[in-house]
Amino acid sequence: MTQSGFLKELYSEMLLHSDSTTGLLEKLRNYSPPSVGRVMTKSKV
Repeated sequence: MTQSGFLKELYSEMLLHSDSTTGLLEKLRNYSPPSVGRVMTKSKV
């Protein structure tokens, strides 16, 4: 998705994926979001 320009690299790092439900739940437990500035401004809406 990032290579085709659909998703920026920074946001793709927020996606969690796993082959098992237990693996995904573990990732959710340990997740801490990256610090990101404001995504949209009023002028872009």
